[in-house]
Amino acid sequence: MAESARTRLLKHTKRRLGFYSGEKYQSVVLACLQGAFEGVDIDDRLGSRLSAEFGRTVVGVLKELSEHLGV
Repeated sequence: MAESARTRLLKHTKRRLGFYSGEKYQSVVLACLQGAFEGVDIDDRLGSRLSAEFGRTVVGVLKELSEHLGV
């Protein structure tokens, strides 16, 4: 069930989200759905590599977008 929901979300994200929300936001959502965080194949026990890459790939981009929108 969860995998079919993820597959459906990926399909709609790839096809539609960029049009409605912009390509930067689309890339953030895709990274989260795909677990695509560069250089984090193996992490330490604290998850610091994943945390840093998540901060750069997701939080940093969302912060940039919110500042651009004046939110």
